[in-house]
Amino acid sequence: MSNNRTIVITGASSGIGESLATIYAKQGNVNLVLASRTTSKLTELANQLTKLSTTTKCLVVKYDASNEKDCQKLIENVIKEFSRIDILLLCAGVSYHNQFKDTKDLNVYRQMMDINYFGYMYTTFYALPHLIEQYNFEKKKAQIAVVSSISGELGLPLRAGYCASKFAVNGFFESLRMEVPQVDITMLNPTSVETPMRNHGLGTAEERQAIQFNESKRMSLQDCCAVMIHSIESRKKKVVFPFSNYMASLLKPFFPSLIEKILLKKAGGGNHHQSSAESTQSSPSPTQPPKIKSKL
Repeated sequence: MSNNRTIVITGASSGIGESLATIYAKQGNVNLVLASRTTSKLTELANQLTKLSTTTKCLVVKYDASNEKDCQKLIENVIKEFSRIDILLLCAGVSYHNQFKDTKDLNVYRQMMDINYFGYMYTTFYALPHLIEQYNFEKKKAQIAVVSSISGELGLPLRAGYCASKFAVNGFFESLRMEVPQVDITMLNPTSVETPMRNHGLGTAEERQAIQFNESKRMSLQDCCAVMIHSIESRKKKVVFPFSNYMASLLKPFFPSLIEKILLKKAGGGNHHQSSAESTQSSPSPTQPPKIKSKL
């Protein structure tokens, strides 16, 4: 009988999911289940990962987080192949950045909820019976590791819909932790990270081009995943990082106006509160949308 841990990673074809899969593959003694919509990328990744350790096995599963049937089939495939789940690592997600009033298509808000929230919820729902059964049989807890965001702890300008989806995620799993003591749940809330997620966000090309981000303020993927791996292996309940984000989340209830002012300044949002006269003098050509700078 194999001593390998079985780790299911959604959103494994790029970014945080791919990086975490690579780290676990190098450690060996693991069955990695790689799930995402892009199976060609997953197959290529699986071939690379199995070369990192002779005790690493990979299973590729086509998976659309917004599709409940896909979430159910993912878990069924895992149980059929490996008979267990030790860590369910939820990474699949999409983003959208714009002022709410300037949104071109409100459907992006539903899409974010479908993928970021319902995708996590569906997958967890179908995994839970197996995780609880494992505990009842082995008296050893499985774990759900939830990649959320600082956007699930603090409301941030230019991402009202994204924050809504992440607040939903955080609230759901904080509640679930108390309902299901047989399973450990680790909440991971990083700052903005150097991943392709932002470049492939929802909305039109015009909307994405209208937002200028300060890339130097983003956390490196390597540093982010190092914190996540440590938090998962330590079975922490929740981690908010880096430290500045953690402090902001702690201080917000006591100094809401101050924290909001700081967050707005970091996002360049102060420019949107100009007087009408100032707006008229500085308004750009109608054919060129204003550039909005964000350091978040």
